[in-house]
Amino acid sequence: QIITRTFFVTDQWGNQSVCSHTITVTPFDLSAVVFPADITVDCEDVYLNAAATQPSNTGRPSINGSPVGNGSLCSASISMTDEFFDICTGSYTIHRTWKVSNECLPLGAGNPVSYTQRIRVRDAAGPQFACPGNVTVSVDPFGCCATAPLPSVVVTEGCSGINDLEAKVTGVDPATGNVITFTVTGSLGDFPGNNYWHPDTLANFPYTNCLPLGNYSVTYTAADGCGNTSSCAFQLTVEDLVPPVAVCDEITQVALGASGESLVNATTFDDGSYDNCAPVAFKARRMDANDCQDHADFRDQVKFCCSDIGDTVVVILRVYD
Repeated sequence: QIITRTFFVTDQWGNQSVCSHTITVTPFDLSAVVFPADITVDCEDVYLNAAATQPSNTGRPSINGSPVGNGSLCSASISMTDEFFDICTGSYTIHRTWKVSNECLPLGAGNPVSYTQRIRVRDAAGPQFACPGNVTVSVDPFGCCATAPLPSVVVTEGCSGINDLEAKVTGVDPATGNVITFTVTGSLGDFPGNNYWHPDTLANFPYTNCLPLGNYSVTYTAADGCGNTSSCAFQLTVEDLVPPVAVCDEITQVALGASGESLVNATTFDDGSYDNCAPVAFKARRMDANDCQDHADFRDQVKFCCSDIGDTVVVILRVYD
C-alpha cells in the first residue's frame, strides 16, 4: 500500500502551512534473505543441552535483521529439514536445508529460495584426567627390582567414549646403562555403558615389569573413539626399602686373653645374613650392660671380661645395607 500523510500547522492568527510525505509499504525481496552461516558445535555441549543444535542457537534466516517466520514478515513462509551424517561415535554433521517462500508471488525460479547450512557436531578434545603425583616404590622382598603397581585415575570423556589406555615406562638401568622402556595396556572400570556418554570412568593399569633401582618416567595416554588423545607424565622412583635378612650364630664361645678381656668382631656373630640389593655390614651390642662394656650403642666389637666367665651373654646383631 501507499500512505500519503499530510500535516497542517496553524498559528493563533489562522495562518496555515501544509506539507505531506509518502510512505510506501513494499513486499519483501527474497534476494535479501540472509541465511545462517555454517557452525561447529562441541559434542559435549550437545550432550548437556539437547537444544544446542536448534535454530535458537545455530541461527535462522533473516531479512533486514528480522528473523523469517512466526508471522514476523507478512506472507513469508519458511521450512527446515535436517539430514544427519555420522562421523564417529558422538560426532556427526547436520545438513540443514532452509527454504523461504513469498506467498504473495507465484512459485517458480527464485521462489522459494533455498540454502543448506552445515552444522558440525565435533569431538575436538581428548579424554580428560588428572595426572597422578610422583610415586616411590620399594623393590620386591625377594629380588632387587620392583614390580610396581601403577596408580589408577578417573578419566572423563563426554562424547565418544574411551577406546585405548596405555602407560609407557622409560628409564635407565643404573647397573648397565641400558635404556629400559615398555608399554602396558590399561583397562576401564566395570561401569555399565562406560564407553559411551559416561561422565567418568576409572582407568586401571597393571603392574610394571620388574624395574631395577632408579628413576623412571611414566606417561599415561588415553584415546577416545574419534582418535583424540590426551597424555600426562609423572615420575616413578624405585628404592631399596627392604631391610636385609639377619641370620645369627646361635652359640659363640669366647676365650679371654691374658688381660682378662676379649674383643669379638660383630661379623663373628653372623651366620649368612644377606640383602637383595647390596652387601651388608654388621654392628653388635650386649643385651645387658656389665662392668666392662656399656650396652647402649651398637659397636664394631663386643667386649667380654672376667665377670662374664661361666655366664651366657645375649648379644644383639644388627645387619644393615
